[in-house]
Amino acid sequence: PVVKWNKMNGYTGYIIERAAVSSSGSIGAYTELDRATSNTASYTDNYVTLGKYYAYRIRQYYGIDNQSFLSDYSDPSLIYCIGQPSLTSGSPTTSNGQPAIALKWSAATGAARYRIYRSATENGTFEQIAEVSGTSYSDVLKSEGAYFYKVRGVADYARKTYTGQISNAACYGFVLPPSTVNIR
Repeated sequence: PVVKWNKMNGYTGYIIERAAVSSSGSIGAYTELDRATSNTASYTDNYVTLGKYYAYRIRQYYGIDNQSFLSDYSDPSLIYCIGQPSLTSGSPTTSNGQPAIALKWSAATGAARYRIYRSATENGTFEQIAEVSGTSYSDVLKSEGAYFYKVRGVADYARKTYTGQISNAACYGFVLPPSTVNIR
């Protein structure tokens, strides 16, 4: 996960700390992860267990003659770590006579459900089209053509919704066969 904060002037840098959060919501002991320079406003924590909750807090410091002066801690930020799903297939099909794409993806560790996004172009705006609890979805199309899809895991904890990393875009298409064929 990426932890972000607002930069503050007059400090040498920031101390980033993390603690595990139990299933009952209690925060364990914090440990220092790293120190960031004063021109930094984020930290990426690559050493987490997916499907677990963590609390992060930030503290500013500045040093004069080898003495460190510390600010108060920030309020803790709770983060739930969800894995990244991967689209595995998109098969043309029909649903009630309408063209559709049957999407399937790998499960993401820690996800309770999934949000599906679609765009007409690979680098276009992806709009959420559905949210489902399983690892498949049939997208009924208004017209034939190629579409790009992305999926991300979602989970709730302590009345807050967390989302995981979004999958890479995958392109799937549907072309209707001709309704009549003339043989001469």
